Amino acid sequence: MKKLSFLFLGFAVIAISFFTSCRKSEDLYTNPKDVQIINSNVKLRYTGTTVYHKDSAAKYAKKYFSERIYLDASSGKFPYFSENCTNFISQCILAGLMSCTDLGDVWDYRWSFVDQGGYNEWYYKYCNNRSASWAGVHELYNYSNKNLPSYSGLHLKFVTRDTPDNTLDVSKVQVGDIIFVDTPNDLYEQNHNNYPSFFTPEFYDPETMYGHMNHALIVVKKKSGNGYSSIKVAGHTKHYYDRSLATINANIYNETGSQAVFHVYRPLNFVH
Repeated sequence: MKKLSFLFLGFAVIAISFFTSCRKSEDLYTNPKDVQIINSNVKLRYTGTTVYHKDSAAKYAKKYFSERIYLDASSGKFPYFSENCTNFISQCILAGLMSCTDLGDVWDYRWSFVDQGGYNEWYYKYCNNRSASWAGVHELYNYSNKNLPSYSGLHLKFVTRDTPDNTLDVSKVQVGDIIFVDTPNDLYEQNHNNYPSFFTPEFYDPETMYGHMNHALIVVKKKSGNGYSSIKVAGHTKHYYDRSLATINANIYNETGSQAVFHVYRPLNFVH
């Protein structure tokens, strides 16, 4: 019993230390202070199956792509992480599900879109009470593949992907689609043997070192033509809007010396 008490005390100290900061690590615990706020401020408006509105998601991206939104729960704003791309994409998806473009509404009614309770989770309550997939790019990619249509929560459909040698089927890409970007030689590829087995992506290739998503974008415009220049995207961390996927691809090649691989997914709905 003494040994168990000691272990429990050690865990408590670690937990308290963790909650003193809000970083991009995927914490799924609840701060007691959050419970008080939740009880008084929860707003629920959406029930049943909510359909994704791609134009609302794209308009939200246009409105807030340049914002650096910092954590302040009392003011109704999402946090800004040092690597903020997926946090921003999740907000855009939420705006699409609500068919709105206002940050205040997305913040207030986020409670209606909580998929919590298992490995496949997607939700944001507060900084220290959110799913790994809310702000983790590979975690959102995994969620997109593993949250089956028969499950509750957010559903996304695979649209198309390219390889270092083959191009996307650009004709299938639409406004509001989410693009996961996979570049080789990132931290995961260098240390993939240290990750738990469930985290290993299905497409991981130890020779080419592709298979772990590094960045997420949202398609905000689709121009005429079949090239990557016809796909216009927005994203965070390096803030941009209306940038062509061709430019993104060229920049990645110039920075890494390798071709990026793009995986396109389409949000469909949220089943409550």
